[in-house]
Amino acid sequence: MPKSSRPQIKRVKAYPFPASLKTGSAALSGQVMKLVPQGCMIEVAGSNLQPGDMVEISFETPVLHGSVAASCVVVKVYNQLTGGNLAPTEASAAAKAGSPTAIRILELHFRSMSPSARTSIQQFLTAIGGAANLR
Repeated sequence: MPKSSRPQIKRVKAYPFPASLKTGSAALSGQVMKLVPQGCMIEVAGSNLQPGDMVEISFETPVLHGSVAASCVVVKVYNQLTGGNLAPTEASAAAKAGSPTAIRILELHFRSMSPSARTSIQQFLTAIGGAANLR
């Protein structure tokens, strides 16, 4: 029997995907770890952002290539150390392994964006089976 004529569907991971942040004094790049209608979680290295800070975010949704640019406020900051060994009994080993680096995960809430950006987010969330009721 001949093989099915159905086209092959390429599976792509929804997260993480690249994004850019702009503050009044700096530009940062990061990875969007989670996207919801109200905002997103983005991982950045070496940022000084604190809750209440305003930022501009821009990214392109995977596969659908929807362009999003929005004004956001930082709601929470989660700090995480990676690399190195921080156990007190192995302090000398930690020095040899290299010092840990700080990774920050920022919870951002959207404040303003264009209708086309809202549509891009809604289409992406619908495609991955996420929350789709963007208001």
